[in-house]
Amino acid sequence: MPRFLEEHAANADANDATADMLWTMNQAFVKVFTIAGSAAIVSWSVAAWNRGLPRAVSAVGVVIGATAAGLAATGHLRLHVHGMGAVVLGHAIWWAIVGIALLRR
Repeated sequence: MPRFLEEHAANADANDATADMLWTMNQAFVKVFTIAGSAAIVSWSVAAWNRGLPRAVSAVGVVIGATAAGLAATGHLRLHVHGMGAVVLGHAIWWAIVGIALLRR
């Protein structure tokens, strides 16, 4: 057995504990980012509604932001690779729509 595998096997418990701690920290940061970023999109969408951007842009932002924040806060959105990918895709769609709307002004 190669030496690095022997060392890994000897430290398996410590490595598992470290991996579990890092996973837990990652999930906490991801949840904070998802909720805070989504709340920011909702706030910006409401402000855009009052400042003359198209109402559809604001409505999309409120729907995307409220849905992502609500699902993450209640635990119905698993924030693994696919769940976080959906959040980032939703946020990116809103940013693209806002960018297009601002360019047209």
